[in-house]
Amino acid sequence: MVRWELAGIPMASAENLADRVEAYCLAGLADPALSVESVARAHRVSVRYLHKLFESRELSLAAWIRRQRLTRIRHDLADPAFEGRTVAAIAARWGVTDARHLSRALKAEFGVTAAEIRRAARKPPGEVVTPGSSRCS
Repeated sequence: MVRWELAGIPMASAENLADRVEAYCLAGLADPALSVESVARAHRVSVRYLHKLFESRELSLAAWIRRQRLTRIRHDLADPAFEGRTVAAIAARWGVTDARHLSRALKAEFGVTAAEIRRAARKPPGEVVTPGSSRCS
């Protein structure tokens, strides 16, 4: 039986660390300073080791953090409870301080912009909002 290891640490321990890193990141998504570097410091490992740790996962740690933030922003943009908040305020709530690039990031990740998410959330039942359109149809 072959026992896989990552930098001399048994794979079970490496997976455990990856799970702890993800939990740490989820708890800190609102912090704009959350980054691969800050996570590495908090877990007393190198940035290189974190990259190695996440090699076998679908996304790099930075991409995973970005996706988690964008998912929560998308959810809040569609939530009527946040209708009175600006897109920038919702983005800041999840640690994204550069709202200028947010719509492009949402479009790249989910195929819709912030405005389209908001429009779709306000549409009457049965009405369709198509991505890229400037109005409901």
